[in-house]
Amino acid sequence: MAKIQCISCGGMAELDNGSTGECPYCGNTVTIRRYSAVKYVKAPERIKLQGKLKAEKPSADNHMAQGLFYLQANNCTLAYAQFEKAVEMNCECAESYYYKSLALIAGRSPMELSLKEVRNIAEDLNTAIALDESFIYPQILMAIIAVEYYEENGLDAPIDGREFFEETDLSKLDEAEIELLKNSVVTEYDYFND
Repeated sequence: MAKIQCISCGGMAELDNGSTGECPYCGNTVTIRRYSAVKYVKAPERIKLQGKLKAEKPSADNHMAQGLFYLQANNCTLAYAQFEKAVEMNCECAESYYYKSLALIAGRSPMELSLKEVRNIAEDLNTAIALDESFIYPQILMAIIAVEYYEENGLDAPIDGREFFEETDLSKLDEAEIELLKNSVVTEYDYFND
């Protein structure tokens, strides 16, 4: 049975169904909401979980989990569709908006994006930030977009991306999330090494 890490205490929880389980340490219900939860799920277990998710009644959590599995497999088109459905079913989930943005970028450089795509990404990232300011990854992606799209094109950026990176401690970030960000967005600068 697949296990995912509990965000609350760090314990490992077995998934009862496709997308949720109970942490044996803190008793919290654990759902697949972050990439770090699926990063280490091996292909055979992922395939079984995806089958369970598809067989279950559709829910925002199920679409989130399916989207993360598709993102893990680098299938950004299907991941984007799942994150869109997750947002439609639960517009209060910051992670859905963030991962939807990563799926739309689809391994490209910000300079390769159209202005319409950048505006959609900025809107989703602003929503994610408004919903959960403690979830730092949308802020990081917004700063990257500010530097590598807005500044490079001589446009007014929604935030000062360079100032964000100067003032923000990025040393204690989740390695899996940073790896996903690096794989999803081709950047000109290395923001994560001093």
